[in-house]
Amino acid sequence: MPGPSLPFRQRPIRDWGQNNGLPKGWYLTTSPVITANWEADSDNRWTLPIGGGIGRVFKIGKQPINAQVTYYYNLDSPEFTGGDSQLRAQWTFLFPAH
Repeated sequence: MPGPSLPFRQRPIRDWGQNNGLPKGWYLTTSPVITANWEADSDNRWTLPIGGGIGRVFKIGKQPINAQVTYYYNLDSPEFTGGDSQLRAQWTFLFPAH
């Protein structure tokens, strides 16, 4: 198996789940999108989510796919336009370099 010193695009797809510590392509993930509206009042400016989710890299036929679902609770968000939470689902077709 390639070690972590190889560029990401050169790692085989079967290695991703193992690198993240869960078996059979499963992994834990977090990537909150923190935003600020610089034109808003300072007490109504930030959206600050916290949370994470789970994903899996798998194949349908020969096509590798990365699917994940994440949930974030907004610790802070604009009073009238921000929501209390976010649910994000992502389905990505992968085309690894050979």
